[in-house]
Amino acid sequence: MAKQRATITDVARAAGVSKGLVSFALNDRRGVSPDTRDRILLVADELGWRPSVRARSLSTDRSFALGLVIARDPDVMSGDPFFPAFISGLESALAPVGQALVLSMVGSEAAEEASYRQLADHDRVDGVILTDLRRDDSRIQLVARLGLRAITVGHPDVASGLPSITVDDTPGITAAVEHLVGLGHRRIAHVAGPSRMLHGVRRSESFSATLRSHALNGGLVVESDFTAAGGARATQKLLSLADRPTAI
Repeated sequence: MAKQRATITDVARAAGVSKGLVSFALNDRRGVSPDTRDRILLVADELGWRPSVRARSLSTDRSFALGLVIARDPDVMSGDPFFPAFISGLESALAPVGQALVLSMVGSEAAEEASYRQLADHDRVDGVILTDLRRDDSRIQLVARLGLRAITVGHPDVASGLPSITVDDTPGITAAVEHLVGLGHRRIAHVAGPSRMLHGVRRSESFSATLRSHALNGGLVVESDFTAAGGARATQKLLSLADRPTAI
């Protein structure tokens, strides 16, 4: 038989105080003397008391979870180093503050929209993180209609009242092109991400703009996905050109 977890009632009984005082002490609120707080915390630790997410959710009307829906082909995901590192970073930030990550991986944008609706309908999360922003991204309006709090990874190209966090790809792309130009290359190609994704578009634009600043052809861009195989196919296409690039 599974051992029953300790409750606030158990802590209060063992410490000889009221449940209200235990709640104040455990939540670090005013109204508890330092000695009493220390005694309550010691008793809670000895009893193995841990906060109940279910109880906290009921009392605060929060789920203590964030949602991340990724709409990518599994083959693409397996070859893309970004998301494993991104998810690991989210987990390392959420776990210490008692938050969970609700992760959903789907194969299409239609399934992605259904996932957001399900998260909202069942109050599964307190908010969602929107990644892989697309041109005219419909998710911006969708989360607003669903009443979901959200943050975007990258700046959308449509009106948005959502907070965002982004990395400026321009300096890195510019530095790479400048380095190749400095080595003497004049025919440089770029294997780009999908043109419907904003970060792919912005990197390609930075690549072309830097080459044009040197009066060089900035139009040698081949679109691919984020897999190693896709990159290899794009590279093969470039190397098969009659006037092939000297750098990619």
